[in-house]
Amino acid sequence: MDDDEDLRILARKTLSRGWNVILEATGGEEAMEVIRSEKPDLVVLDLVMPKPDGFDVLRWVRADEKNHEVPVLVLTAQGDEDSIRTCFELGATDFLVKPFTVPQLDVRVRSCLERSKTVNITWPEASR
Repeated sequence: MDDDEDLRILARKTLSRGWNVILEATGGEEAMEVIRSEKPDLVVLDLVMPKPDGFDVLRWVRADEKNHEVPVLVLTAQGDEDSIRTCFELGATDFLVKPFTVPQLDVRVRSCLERSKTVNITWPEASR
């Protein structure tokens, strides 16, 4: 869930190598609609997006009875200590600062899914 189209394209291409990316959202309201309707295995969330922002979407995910256990990987340019601390206090599963590398995104996604126990992960030798 990111309002930057280039980043969404890069993330989709990266994630689609090993994952089924079902939908993307460009803003907070759309993100919540997608999460509500699709019950994803993982949410990759930016903090800076049109109303509501990523912090509010994260709050909503953790408060929502149907989705509160969905792992949330925050992927954002806001790498300051306050943002990181706030995200983890709100229940983020992991945090990755932009710019990122493809291997970093891959391992963070795998780690989030493995911790959630919602998806069985097989770690190929090449990605260890």
